Amino acid sequence: MTLRTLTSLPLIFFCACAGARHAAGPGALERLKNLAAAAEAAYTANGAFPSSLESLGSSADRTDPWGRQARYEVFNEGRAAALGLDFRLTSAGPDGLFDSLDDISWPPASPAPEEKE
Repeated sequence: MTLRTLTSLPLIFFCACAGARHAAGPGALERLKNLAAAAEAAYTANGAFPSSLESLGSSADRTDPWGRQARYEVFNEGRAAALGLDFRLTSAGPDGLFDSLDDISWPPASPAPEEKE
């Protein structure tokens, strides 16, 4: 291997990882949308969103394409509720870490509203 070959390896590795993310990412989003539909149906039937993820289908339904359980948050009060967000479902994404850049959420995270002076 030459020095030129070695310097191109990080780019090849990055491209391979990015491709893997996009291959599994749409599956994660579809699973989250299915769980969201189950949460909405529970709300329609009971007048409240389920308090836990376990109420939203089988354990297979609650996992992302990487085999990890999704995170389910219900917002009854606070800033998220004030913005009209009832709940959020999140996959930790390919890196397996929540609150990192590759997380996949439904509903999608929106930027914070700009504050007016």
